[in-house]
Amino acid sequence: ANSKFPPVSYHSESQVIEHIESSRSAIDIKPKHMVIVSHTPPVGCHDIAIRYGFDRIGSPALKKYTDEQKPMAVLCGHV
Repeated sequence: ANSKFPPVSYHSESQVIEHIESSRSAIDIKPKHMVIVSHTPPVGCHDIAIRYGFDRIGSPALKKYTDEQKPMAVLCGHV
């Protein structure tokens, strides 16, 4: 990544999953009924950022979680 720009993520990959799981359990919902809203997309899902030198900037943890838990939808911000 280019050092002129701030970090892409302000949370560690483990914090991403901890946040999703704590939110899910707080409202007692099954993963298949979840809609996840994230600024950062899952890695490999339209996550190539030209600003950062054509690097993939998506979250591996979010990708793993969505592949395993199959939420209803994942809405992501721009890259």
